[in-house]
Amino acid sequence: MMNGRLFLTAAALLLAAGCAKQDLGSAYRSDPDAVRILAQVGGDEVSGGFVTTRSVPVGEKAEAEEAFKSGDRISVTASSQKAVVYTLDGTNWTPEDGKFLKWVNSTMDFSAYYPVAEGVDMQNFAVPSDQSDEEKIASADYMTCSEASVERAKEHNGVSLTFQRKMARIVVEPSLMNQFPDGTSISSISVCGNTTGYSGGSVAAGNVEVKTYALDGKYYALLSPSTQDGESVFLKVTLSNGTLLQAKGITETAAGNSYTVSLKVGKDVASVSSVSVTDWTDGSITGGLAVLVPYVTFSAASEQMFSMTFNGSFTLGSEEYFEYSVGGGKWTRFTKTVENVAFGGDKGNLRLRGKSSNGTASSTSKYSTISFSEANVDVKCTGDIRTLIDYTAYSKVETVNARFCKLFQNCTALTSAPELPATTLASSCYYSMFESCTALTSAPALPATTLASNCYRNMFYGCTSLTSAPALPAETLASSCYYSMFQCCDKLTSAPALPATKMAEYCYSSMFSYCTSLETAPVLPATELANSCYSYMFQNCTSLTTVPKLLATELAYDCYHSMFQGCTKLETAPELLATTLAEYCYSAMFSGCTKLTSAPELKVTTLAKYCYSSMFSRCTSLTSAPVLPATTLAEYCYSNMFYNCTSLETAPALPAPTLASNCYSYMFQGCTALTSAPELPATTLADYCYNEMFYGCTSLTTAPALNATELKFDCYHSMFYGCTSLTTVPQELPATDLKRSCYQAMFYGCTSLTSAPALNATTLVNNCYRSMFSGCTSLSSVTMLATDVNATDCLYSWLNNAGTKASSRTLTLASEVAYTAIVSKLPANWQQGATATTVIYPGSSSSTGE
Repeated sequence: MMNGRLFLTAAALLLAAGCAKQDLGSAYRSDPDAVRILAQVGGDEVSGGFVTTRSVPVGEKAEAEEAFKSGDRISVTASSQKAVVYTLDGTNWTPEDGKFLKWVNSTMDFSAYYPVAEGVDMQNFAVPSDQSDEEKIASADYMTCSEASVERAKEHNGVSLTFQRKMARIVVEPSLMNQFPDGTSISSISVCGNTTGYSGGSVAAGNVEVKTYALDGKYYALLSPSTQDGESVFLKVTLSNGTLLQAKGITETAAGNSYTVSLKVGKDVASVSSVSVTDWTDGSITGGLAVLVPYVTFSAASEQMFSMTFNGSFTLGSEEYFEYSVGGGKWTRFTKTVENVAFGGDKGNLRLRGKSSNGTASSTSKYSTISFSEANVDVKCTGDIRTLIDYTAYSKVETVNARFCKLFQNCTALTSAPELPATTLASSCYYSMFESCTALTSAPALPATTLASNCYRNMFYGCTSLTSAPALPAETLASSCYYSMFQCCDKLTSAPALPATKMAEYCYSSMFSYCTSLETAPVLPATELANSCYSYMFQNCTSLTTVPKLLATELAYDCYHSMFQGCTKLETAPELLATTLAEYCYSAMFSGCTKLTSAPELKVTTLAKYCYSSMFSRCTSLTSAPVLPATTLAEYCYSNMFYNCTSLETAPALPAPTLASNCYSYMFQGCTALTSAPELPATTLADYCYNEMFYGCTSLTTAPALNATELKFDCYHSMFYGCTSLTTVPQELPATDLKRSCYQAMFYGCTSLTSAPALNATTLVNNCYRSMFSGCTSLSSVTMLATDVNATDCLYSWLNNAGTKASSRTLTLASEVAYTAIVSKLPANWQQGATATTVIYPGSSSSTGE
């Protein structure tokens, strides 16, 4: 049951006194024990500005609904004294009929109820059948309280009264189905219960039909708790055409709960589609004003243990503190770690409030965390997070420095989140706030339109029960503001709208990464990008089938890096409108999109470093590559671009005459369906330019001409490694100026290759021919004319396991001296005298093994 705290604010508050009937003007003002109710805003128990709570039956906390109106009445009894009614006369609570309460003992018992009306007292209340306006529904808001053995406080003579809500709130949210003529509307809704109120303190049996209060498309009513059979009429709906429809609904309601009923209204039938249950949010009165004080409140069906741990040297200021209250009882103050506070079940809710200008964290490394020890006991959280900054002025408190980093991190028992209404945010304010809260099913509203750096970073990371995301209206972003916000939320099916048109660095990076149930990406209207703004945004969204248009024409560093990586259901890529590229801009953009059958057009002719690196790697359904018209390359620009595209049959033309470091490295590695290689007209090479370019292309039969005469480090390293169908290669490799590892493992494992290209260089360098023809089991002819073979490992394993399946082998060398120099680097089957092996020296005799 929801509890509310009532403090009657006075110079001496609830200074109970014997009922005195005399001149109120003199006796009431002069009696040192008299209750003088004052309108005191934003105080606390110690200073005398007492907070009282009352329910707010309807609405969304609008100021008009947060204020008692002149004429509202409460009844208070102290021990054996008769009840005194206090009336709000505008700003002050004034006792009626010249009576007021006094302290007659050091401890006394108190009781009170609200509202004061005929037939209402501490034990009896009848549900009003007409609650169709604001005044009428307020008269149904029945609350009582009882406090025993309250000690008189000398400093202010005050007493706190704990009110219990006796009613349940019903909120009906109807929707008309598309079955009616234009102009049809709902005229009224009535709610039916099988109890009529309270009698003698117990729920009174009997049927009641309540006319509801309509406000902003919702219909409100207050009922006493009931249990129904589920077959009884719960709602009656009258349409503007006079049609009366009835619906069954809730089988049980409890005091202090609010039940939101989704009602579908069709032409012939009305039905309840869902019912959600929440605590009925407290209302509060400061002095004569009703102001909501929605403390952060935790409820649990059975006993749970609350702890709040201060981490990383997080400390509060000298005048700052947090407080908790269990079951509506006394507030307990703490300024450092508090452990194992029992609440829930019979003990009631735990409320938390504070005065801490930094909230619960001063940085991502100095923070406090809330935890619950009973993993199998669900905990519901309600209230406004700002009451931890300053509960006495929470609605106006400054939030620019308030942070709640990691507050609920790893709270696997948490099922609901507190409200986060701040619109002015601090950097990292909600960083990892609910990370790995695996039972959290819904996210709070996030109304801020201007964000701060890292403000929502990792906020719901790993919330595996989260099914929907909140609206994200912000149009002014900040660096990493949404970074990994919903990463690994694998039940999230749809993404919120993202209206910003100007990006910030890392703003959406990894935002929905590993959201494996996400089917549709939101519209992305941005035309001005920033570094890494969309990187990894939808990585491994394995249910994603539809992607948005990408409108930017000028890209930024890493902007689309791995954006759709691992989206295994994505069949169509968006059009890419860019006319100017940036480093890493498309790197791994569609990597692992195994159903992608075609690539978007790539129009740009001047490339940037890593711009297309791994762009389509592991796109195993991609059958054709886009045209690549660029003639000016950059480092790693095409590296891994089509890695393991196992259905790719044709490679695009590569017209660039001048290469860049690693520009084609690994470009077609693992493309097992590729049957032919493109022409490679470049004559100016770069380090690693063709490194592993066709590695593992097992269907490739022909290697292109390689006309460059000046080589670079590792330029052809492993270029055709594992091309087991390769039979045709250039007649010669004309370069005579070699570089380290330039041909290393170039044809390693080419088991169908029978004749090697002529190697005309006379001076070798470190690792230049290392493992070049290793594993070429069909190789029968090799020409190598080097005379200087002293470089480190220049011929290491160069013919290892080569020619083992050939019927004969011919090795052509520069001279017998050259043979003597390399014989130790030749396997036995390539040496003079080996069976079916001929060693030739140009212009000299040959030696053939028998």
